[in-house]
Amino acid sequence: MADATAAKTGVPMPSRLRIARVVAWVMVPVAFIGLFGLADLMTLPGWVDQQYEWSVPLEASWGSLFTFVVGGSFVSIARNPGQPWPGLILLSIAIGALLLGSVFGLDAGPTPVALLLAAAGSLLFWLVRKEAVPASFAWSLSRPLRSPGFARTLAI
Repeated sequence: MADATAAKTGVPMPSRLRIARVVAWVMVPVAFIGLFGLADLMTLPGWVDQQYEWSVPLEASWGSLFTFVVGGSFVSIARNPGQPWPGLILLSIAIGALLLGSVFGLDAGPTPVALLLAAAGSLLFWLVRKEAVPASFAWSLSRPLRSPGFARTLAI
């Protein structure tokens, strides 16, 4: 949105949003390659030694987390730093899941990764907090749930 507005008005994007975009794009390969997101996803097609077949679903789940959830969050922020809230919220959920998993799983292994992601997320939040469009949440029921027939069904 910040890019579209800057293109229409000719006013450049604020420098903090440009820095946030660079940080987010730097974190994309960190999630894909450095946190082994893509490498863990490559266990799915059967390219691994079959004696390790029991660990393939586990590795694929880590690959999905770091490729799609974490990497996707950073891509979302990088593509639209003027409205980073969906990416930051999804990244926060992933960080919370890693921390809760390390606490309840009695394994401190995910904690350094969660702290790295929390540091990157905090930096991004600090960079975009003033220039980003305020987050708005619109809670509404879908059309079928607002129909009069549904209200009569609930009243019975």
